[in-house]
Amino acid sequence: MDLYREMSYMVMNKLFYGIRPITNTRKLAAFYYGGTPLGPLSSHLFTDCEKNNSLMVAPIIDKSLLVLPPKMGERVAQESNELLIKERVKPKSRWLPPDTLFWSLFIAVHGESEFLQIGSKYANREWEEKNLIRQELAKNPKAVQTTNHKVTLKNVQEMMSEYMTGVCVTSLLGLVGFSVYYKIPIHLVDPKKKTHLSFLPMNTDKEACFLILRERRYELSSEPIPLDDSFGLESYTRPLRAISTYKRPELEAIRERFAVDVSGDLPKDALFRALSEHLVWK
Repeated sequence: MDLYREMSYMVMNKLFYGIRPITNTRKLAAFYYGGTPLGPLSSHLFTDCEKNNSLMVAPIIDKSLLVLPPKMGERVAQESNELLIKERVKPKSRWLPPDTLFWSLFIAVHGESEFLQIGSKYANREWEEKNLIRQELAKNPKAVQTTNHKVTLKNVQEMMSEYMTGVCVTSLLGLVGFSVYYKIPIHLVDPKKKTHLSFLPMNTDKEACFLILRERRYELSSEPIPLDDSFGLESYTRPLRAISTYKRPELEAIRERFAVDVSGDLPKDALFRALSEHLVWK
């Protein structure tokens, strides 16, 4: 009877759990004596045993059969959706020179293959590109004023000076000129603060690019990013419209949305300044 039972267990383990029988059972005798482990002796003898024969293949569990409490199920579903969004938005990781704003845009326009062909001469290529942009915009400086950002002639001169300095960190003013020269809509996205800043030239012939700000560095997103749930900033010089265009409840709604901590019942102008300082792009 015992032999029949042991054989039945052996067959069931092999069929349902993938356990292969151990052929040399004498090697197992050293592990136990009368049901009592032999202690340190077993670790020495275990190396002689067929370890693979004692491993069980983990059964495949259908996750759809798992039943979770309602609140826990909602939380797991929400976390899964957030993870999917992050994976979809997450750009391709790549090394970039210090001026990540310029080089992310360069890759969006010229492609990664041309970026890789530069080799180690990033400084020379950056200066050549910016100098070319400066020369073209100098021929028609008023073209820089045809975007969603207000740019004066003095700003244009500042922009030209920036392009002439060679290697430097591209400013938001300089990005206005890039959008005009490349004829490309540019969206800077801050996923942590949930805001975005757009540069929209009048004439475009390219698909919009999305540059993600992470720890003061920019990364080119591999695909478009939905901006519906993101707060659009007014311009690179100020995040909000003129204070006269807002009613007090609108400013309060913005304060609640971004959880801006203000003390007491501030006057409208003080609340406006607090929100502007919090939302400024940096």
